[in-house]
Amino acid sequence: DDGSRFTTRLFPGLDYANSRLLTLTEDHFNHPNNPPSSLDPEREPRLPVHSVGLAIFGSAARDVARHFIQRWNFACANVYRRARKPLQLGSHGKALEAFLDKPLLVPRFYVAHDLEDCELLVRRTQCLRSVLDYPNTGRRLSLSNQTVNVLLLNLDEGRNRHSGFESDDRQQQQQQQQQQQQQQRKHQQQQQQSKKKNDKGKNGANVANMPIFLTEKSVSNLEGNEVVQDEEFINCLERLSQGRVPHSCRVTVLRSLGKWSGGLYRQLEERSILQAYYSAIKNARRFLYLESELFVSQSRNRCSKRPWFRIAFYMYKRILAARQASEAFRIYLVIPLLPRHQGRLLSETDGDYVNRRAMQHVYGAIFRGEDSLVHRLLQRNIAPDEYLSVCSLQKYERIPDGWLAQDIYVQSNLLIADDRLAIIGSPSVTDHGLLGYKNSELAIRLEDPPSSGGRSGSGGFVRTLRMTLWGEHLDMPARLREAAIGDPGEAAVWGLWRGRATRNSQIMYEVFRSVPNNAANTIERLRDFTSLDYLRRRAKLYSNSRATVGQGLEKLAGFCGTLVRYSGHFLEGNDLTHIDEDTKRWRAALLWPDFSLV
Repeated sequence: DDGSRFTTRLFPGLDYANSRLLTLTEDHFNHPNNPPSSLDPEREPRLPVHSVGLAIFGSAARDVARHFIQRWNFACANVYRRARKPLQLGSHGKALEAFLDKPLLVPRFYVAHDLEDCELLVRRTQCLRSVLDYPNTGRRLSLSNQTVNVLLLNLDEGRNRHSGFESDDRQQQQQQQQQQQQQQRKHQQQQQQSKKKNDKGKNGANVANMPIFLTEKSVSNLEGNEVVQDEEFINCLERLSQGRVPHSCRVTVLRSLGKWSGGLYRQLEERSILQAYYSAIKNARRFLYLESELFVSQSRNRCSKRPWFRIAFYMYKRILAARQASEAFRIYLVIPLLPRHQGRLLSETDGDYVNRRAMQHVYGAIFRGEDSLVHRLLQRNIAPDEYLSVCSLQKYERIPDGWLAQDIYVQSNLLIADDRLAIIGSPSVTDHGLLGYKNSELAIRLEDPPSSGGRSGSGGFVRTLRMTLWGEHLDMPARLREAAIGDPGEAAVWGLWRGRATRNSQIMYEVFRSVPNNAANTIERLRDFTSLDYLRRRAKLYSNSRATVGQGLEKLAGFCGTLVRYSGHFLEGNDLTHIDEDTKRWRAALLWPDFSLV
């Protein structure tokens, strides 16, 4: 091979990136087409990422849009409130001043009566203030000579929730309520006037003067519950459906929302994603399949500083119930081999310390310590290998200089239960994503109707999604999937999954000595794998011996799919949060990957 097939760049600019080999700076983002430094495709690989996306239509998509509107309007209202007290702007004053010029939003209306009844459907709280209460600056409020209400919509309309803006006393609250009632009367009068103008052929004339985003087709005169035929929506649906089979599911929008992100007081945060995870694990009958960027949880039902939530505990209880009932139950967990750190893994920078801390929490949640899931199962004389499988994704690739081992970073966050229910969203299994008062997250719960059929109790979209993912991980043709991986609760499928992961891991270790691996269970053993002398000797061995290269390629022919076993014993003899002076000098390039076949 003369290397001519490597001349085409599939990932130009910053798309060809590997955070473990190159730390991105502000200059990289300011000049993406001409970055100050970049990876060498001849020597340095791009970090592959595994992710799962989802397209939804109908009322569930409207709920997602309303969630965005609520977050946007709350952010605007929060900026306006802080703008009244300049001392609260702090170092972000300029950014907040620019935010004052942004428009407020209301949902797009699909039926005629929505525009009239919108305020009646929304639970009014103190955060629903008139636009006239805010500073009249910029083009944002230049037309507001009339009263316009800011609508912060909850997905669960009519539910009594605290907003985060409280009046100082009851008298002020009563005054604001009276003012809102007056504004509502004025708004109804304006709607009546607008209808009269629409009858004369001036549709949307009054709405056009409101400093909010409303299109003419959003307020068209419709009879009954007729839905607006949006040409853009139809074109988008046609593009997405090309080559894909559409599915109908019961869809619920879930989210994590707190005081800073939605104005909900502490202990009143919305944790619907976490509750959906609990319910899915508790009610699972045959199996659970999870992909997560991180897995940091506690396996005991007790309050602790961190982590707070108890997904691992619910898994533990479900395994105990399966053991007592003598029924087959499997948990398939797929997580990354290493966090997505920037540059050095074992240095003393803040970012690397956070990543090592995350690794320590993952190991502590699953494998190590008295509170780990594996240890608690062993205390009950339960073999973890009968119920729990923890795997990662890995592959090998060819570059002009030779062959290399590659970690596939698992960026997807999903749960599949019994091929019947799926939860797909942005939060990983950590406190930050699921407790509500930290990160603001969004997820979709999909449930196939019972009539969709299926070998393990259900089918439809969720089953198709799981079969597609497993077909990718196991490198299995579509015609063989139904017979081979149709029911993950069966012992044959369990053996196939674990056997494929074990064999792939052994091949990667024998050919590349890739790190992390279970053999490098201490700092001293890791030093043997990553020393420069060892790498030079190994590179020289492969470059001078065609027979050795042939043996390596022959072994790689047995590598099938991308599934490998997670290295649960990696550095188990050391505390990852404390690194000595000699170890911190190692670069991630030495840890990952080894250029063994050159």
